[in-house]
Amino acid sequence: AEQFYLQAIHLDPTHLDARFNLAKLEGQLQKTQEAIQRYLELLRIAPAFGPARVNLSKILIEETRTKEALDLLREGVAHAPLDAVMWFSLGVALKESENHAAALEAFDRALDLNPMDLSARVNRAASLRELNRLDEAFAEIKQAETASDPETLSIMWSLYATLYEDAHREDRVEEAFQKALEFDPQNIKPKMNYGVWLLKRERFREAWPLYQFRHHIKASRPIRWMDGVPVWTQGPATGRLLIIGEQGVGDQVFHSKFLRALRSTHTHVACVTVDDRLLAAYQRSFPGMRFLAQSKRPELQPAHFDMQMGMADLAALLSLDPASDPQIRPPTLTIDPARPSFLP
Repeated sequence: AEQFYLQAIHLDPTHLDARFNLAKLEGQLQKTQEAIQRYLELLRIAPAFGPARVNLSKILIEETRTKEALDLLREGVAHAPLDAVMWFSLGVALKESENHAAALEAFDRALDLNPMDLSARVNRAASLRELNRLDEAFAEIKQAETASDPETLSIMWSLYATLYEDAHREDRVEEAFQKALEFDPQNIKPKMNYGVWLLKRERFREAWPLYQFRHHIKASRPIRWMDGVPVWTQGPATGRLLIIGEQGVGDQVFHSKFLRALRSTHTHVACVTVDDRLLAAYQRSFPGMRFLAQSKRPELQPAHFDMQMGMADLAALLSLDPASDPQIRPPTLTIDPARPSFLP
């Protein structure tokens, strides 16, 4: 199919449908950079080609290039102020950039133009939640329950789950997550969010398989893997292991408890990278183990390691369960008794 579209473009460089279909195909084939260039070439020829602008914005958001997506979509609504899809896409980009007040305005414009856009209602409810306007968020999302699209329903029920948690309606949370996965079993975000919810409640055996799906989402703070070092995913950890601290400080404090269990195995932990603010606490808590502040990561050389893994994978890959293993139940990190009010 690619060759067919390329030939059509060769014969007629202004063949917009061929250019659009080629870009869309390359996006589906995970040829992300090629797809981005194809869409940009098409928009240089035809700036008012709305679907190309919308599709490109989705890719840019997935690549965490949200500012570029916003610029693209603001141009789009200037070209087509009556395009409901363009306004909706702008709302999504604003929501991703955490500008929720502006996102609400964009979703309102989309709904003025197309009151039946239930995806806009779900996303509007998500922004209302971020603004802590929970009653309005519940009212908004209820209007999306008539949706027939499984993907929209899955996103809707996943949002219901987080709203119930925010509202301390614990009895409704798990059912909502399960409904989200019933409607779309391949939807990764509800799986990961359900896993996080289970983790918080120390239902670890159920949580780990779901929490592992975070590796399939483009995170705002992705794991910075070391080039040339195999990633440990299963089986025994052989050779010199590099453990990479991931997510935020709270996550690294939580997952630190599993280092004690790992150290009791025959695994050779060559180095653990941690948030700079936690370095002293880790060094104090695990004497004899090498830790390095994440800001010093460039000093590490791939030749010094045989495997690497994310810190949050420790318990899952070692089949540990804090609910039943006494050596990992107590708090692990030791505070500085001279400075108890300081994190390190």
